Amino acid sequence: MRTRPERPHDPAAGALVPTVRRAAPADAPRLAWIRTSTWRATYAEIIGPHALERISRHDGERMRRAVAQQRAGHAVWVIEDHQGTVFGYAWIGPQTDRSVHVARAEHDHIAFLGEVYELYLHPRWHGRGAGTTLLVHAIWDLVDAGLHPVMLWVLGENTAQRFYESTGGVRFATREVEVGGRAMQKVAYGWHEQLPLP
Repeated sequence: MRTRPERPHDPAAGALVPTVRRAAPADAPRLAWIRTSTWRATYAEIIGPHALERISRHDGERMRRAVAQQRAGHAVWVIEDHQGTVFGYAWIGPQTDRSVHVARAEHDHIAFLGEVYELYLHPRWHGRGAGTTLLVHAIWDLVDAGLHPVMLWVLGENTAQRFYESTGGVRFATREVEVGGRAMQKVAYGWHEQLPLP
């Protein structure tokens, strides 16, 4: 079983370093706002305002359910600044489709046991390294729970694909989905051999 590597001690790191903690019920409205803001910033020119409004209408209830079901490998982790303002989250748990796997060699396939269902940062926090901090924490939490290898899905139009590749994610599958009334492609990334280090 893999063990989480120790985080190197950084004496220069102070109170301004964002922290990651488990989400509480009171965080749910903030998480819904982050999800809505991210979708509007990322897909405004792809999906359209009316479809985005229909999608975001359910974000509040979606995140309330996610925070409430933190059991049996499920978790929602939030990242907050030094003032305690939550600006991102990762929702993780057991992989939802056991037919998804990656071929390691002929007749040798790896089944993914853990999944990052959602990972969002408010757009104002992009490009500061917080996304890497949150993703690495999420992946290692799944590893600690015995849910490894880990995977996630991302829409093909999302530039976050480059981010997942930079953290060692390997693209291994695509699917067609309908989002906001239009056909789109989603892409699967997996971490099955090389894991990102904290």
